[in-house]
Amino acid sequence: MPRHFIAIMVLMAPILISPAAIASGSNSDNLAAPSPAMQSDDYAGALNAIKANDFTHATQLLNRHLQRNPGDADAWNWLGYASRKAGNLPNAFAAYEKALAINPRHRGAYEYLGEAYLMSNNLVKAQAQLKRLDELCPSSCEERKDLQVAIAQYQSKHPVQ
Repeated sequence: MPRHFIAIMVLMAPILISPAAIASGSNSDNLAAPSPAMQSDDYAGALNAIKANDFTHATQLLNRHLQRNPGDADAWNWLGYASRKAGNLPNAFAAYEKALAINPRHRGAYEYLGEAYLMSNNLVKAQAQLKRLDELCPSSCEERKDLQVAIAQYQSKHPVQ
């Protein structure tokens, strides 16, 4: 195999790994490392804390990581995830919005933002995130499937009066 092909594949690997695919559904046990340019002990520790359901510690580590790497959309997405799981929806919403400002095609951020809207009983905004995922992955993707399931579960518990 030509050396330049291998080099391109090595550089592309972090892009091909989606945080939402890692943290959602059947892949929840496989938290991926950030790209080498973004790697930090704080980021790696945060992923371990998320895996251990220690969301408060994860938010602390991610905040430190983001002070040095403010353009890391994946870290903003994870911060939103950890904040949401810790029950801090205002911080979760802010983090997801930062992730999407950096990467408007971040499927994981749309999925998790939709789930945060469900936690705040805003089905209309959750459905808007699902619509965005429909546009980003029309042939389906894990993030879209997961948000569809979350919306269906929400609707079964909150029937329209």
